[in-house]
Order: sequence, then structure tokens, then C-alpha cells
Amino acid sequence: MLAKAFDDIVYKDEISWSSIIGSHMQSGIELEAVNLCKEMLAEGIYFTSFSLPLCIAASAKLAAIDLGKQFHPFFVKLGLEGDIFVGSSIVDMYSKCGNVEASQKAFKELEEPNEVSFNAMISGFARQGNAAKAIELISKDGEDGPSPEWGHLFSHFISLQSYGSSRR
Repeated sequence: MLAKAFDDIVYKDEISWSSIIGSHMQSGIELEAVNLCKEMLAEGIYFTSFSLPLCIAASAKLAAIDLGKQFHPFFVKLGLEGDIFVGSSIVDMYSKCGNVEASQKAFKELEEPNEVSFNAMISGFARQGNAAKAIELISKDGEDGPSPEWGHLFSHFISLQSYGSSRR
């Protein structure tokens, strides 16, 4: 029904595109969300700080690093380097796709990391079984950025549990 309403819109702007992409993300239809991102570009509508993180997040949910890499250059091309939401979505995408090195590089390029970017990085290290790196980042958490929140603490617990299991 929502797709039909979207199709009926004569002039689709960035807001309508972001809305339909976000709706597909919330409905768990990530592949269609990515296809809509590409269709949006084909229609001549450029990404903004609202639509680009949705497209990157859809790639992350699909663990489709090749798709995510296609969206990453728009971060710089559109002058969104200072946008923490877009930057954090890139860190998270690489982390969820298993490329912790690229995630770490994107994290280091953030002007001011926030809770989301710290959590994405810590979770990425934990998923890869690199508890030492996760603990190292945890120890820096709060020094150069935000203090841990519940999401961080949960990730920290996973990292520490993984670290303890690997030492046995």
C-alpha cells in the first residue's frame, strides 16, 4: 500500500525517497531499500544526511560490503564528512560486513566520534574475536569521545566474555 502511494507521487523529492527507503528498512526489506537508493540516484535525486545513512544501513543489514562500498564515496563527494550520522553508518556497515580494518579507518576519520560510532567499532572487534582491540578502545572510551552508554556496556561485556573464553 505504501509502495503504491509512493508510485502515485508525481514529483518525488529527497524526503519522499527517504521515507520510502526508511519504511522498507523498518519492514525488513533491505534489498528493496537498496534498490530504491539506486533508483533515487538514477532519477537525479542526490543523497543527503538523511537518505545516505539509510542506504548504508541497508547494505550493512544485508552484510553486502560491495553495495556499501558503492555508497561510501558519496560521503566525501557530497561534503558530508562532518556528519556524524553518515560517518557512524559507514563505520557500522564495514564492521557488520566483517571488514574491521575499513571500519577502523572510517572511525579514525570521524571528526568527533559518538556513542554509535564507538559502539559499532567495539562490536566489530568483538564479532571478529579481537577482544584485545575492543578492550583497548573501551579503555579510551570517554577520553577522546563520549562515555559508555548501555549499548556500549553490553558490547563491553561481550568483548570481555570473549576475551576470557579465549584465555582458557
